[in-house]
Amino acid sequence: MPTTRKTHTPLQSDQAYHLLRQQILTFDLVPGQKISETKLTADLPYGRTPIREAILQLKSEGLLTVVPQSGTYIAKVDLQIAEQARYAREQIEPQIMRDALTRLTPADLDWLDNLLVEQATDANETATFFARDEAFHQFFYERTGHELLWRWLKDLSKQLDRFRWLRVASQRLDWQALIAEHQAILTALRHNDADTAYRIAHTHLQHMIADQLAVIASYPDYF
Repeated sequence: MPTTRKTHTPLQSDQAYHLLRQQILTFDLVPGQKISETKLTADLPYGRTPIREAILQLKSEGLLTVVPQSGTYIAKVDLQIAEQARYAREQIEPQIMRDALTRLTPADLDWLDNLLVEQATDANETATFFARDEAFHQFFYERTGHELLWRWLKDLSKQLDRFRWLRVASQRLDWQALIAEHQAILTALRHNDADTAYRIAHTHLQHMIADQLAVIASYPDYF
């Protein structure tokens, strides 16, 4: 009986790329794991060409690595690139939060407060906790009209996001400190204290430096 041929569209290539990228960023595909274009084509509903194009794009972004005469593997977390992305955010984001102060409404502050309550409730679920964390930071870029800057930083931050995911997932580190700093930023903003919000945001973005050894100890094979 003839098999149904998978047709190729640009949308399928994009979907294949985003699915595989998400699986890499959230460690459904782990560093060092070998991947097969043939197996991915069989497992996913996109066809060989979209899978091949997705793999090429992920290689160009440093999320896949090719070992000659061996195959294609999920790249390990690159701490040097992650640190450069962290540094970029450290230079930008505290000022974004300072600038947001004059634009925040009481409804905005209530929304952020509810988000932090939800984040604390979801602390044992890595994916949900991480999504709430992202939403908190993204909100300030959107409120200040810097959505494009947020997207640029996210594109720059693939390795940083992998590190942050492991930091949240690690049993060696307390997630409460992250929420407490978010709450402190929000409290400062409620009191129109831009300088304190700036200072806490700056400290908050230095967790990678403080937590690096503990994260590596938790996941030594991923670096």
